Amino acid sequence: MGEANIRVAAFIINGNNNSVYNARSASFGDTQTIEEL
Repeated sequence: MGEANIRVAAFIINGNNNSVYNARSASFGDTQTIEEL
């Protein structure tokens, strides 16, 4: 759950920046967590 919170926080803090979104997706191997939000 901690990692999910980090993904969401980074996504929000960076203002939906696609480059950050893609970097996070690659790092964690999980895009569904953010897409579902």
